[in-house]
Amino acid sequence: MTAAGLKEITLPMLQLPEMGSTSQKSEKSPKIGKQLSFCGQILVQLLTDGYQRHPQQGALLLSAEHVKALGKLVSASASTDLERGFLQALRSEPVLALAGAVEVQAHCLAQCSHTSLATAAMLIQHSRTHLLQLELWCLSTATGKYLRNHMDSFLPLIHVYLQCRDLYGFSRPSAGKGTLSPARDAEATFPVQDLLALRAGHVHTTGKGDKT
Repeated sequence: MTAAGLKEITLPMLQLPEMGSTSQKSEKSPKIGKQLSFCGQILVQLLTDGYQRHPQQGALLLSAEHVKALGKLVSASASTDLERGFLQALRSEPVLALAGAVEVQAHCLAQCSHTSLATAAMLIQHSRTHLLQLELWCLSTATGKYLRNHMDSFLPLIHVYLQCRDLYGFSRPSAGKGTLSPARDAEATFPVQDLLALRAGHVHTTGKGDKT
């Protein structure tokens, strides 16, 4: 199937109502969440095969419209196959991160799996909006405890954030401009300080554990 044919087939599938691509939660395991329906499974297979058959072809295999619809489906389901497909799309065409909704990142942070956090890392690495959204998420009072409880999982994402944060200086006030009061300036830099402290504390604790 050509790339154009793949786009033509998958977009209508992505635009189906949520119920067309996902199944209802299992009554026996309600915590698992919605899984992909048969139609959703076919969609993931088409996208996976598409990237395997058309690697680095010059033109985007998916459009921004595809990614927006795919992101909504990722946020609405608990399918690890769909998450892997979305991550594969971002890795193949990083510019598509610009089309991802902030709800996708929120879903990834809540899932806290290797695939979902790798997806969040791709989003903040290639989108200013997602980088700022992560900073805002860090300002939540519950985030610090959540990060400490899942520090091993979040360390790669923290590393990517600390590498990328200076690329998008507009997302926080520059030092010396005096545009914010001292209290608001401290609040604006809190995510950086918090992530650095959490990472340093984790390394220190791990180091102590290795010596014993």
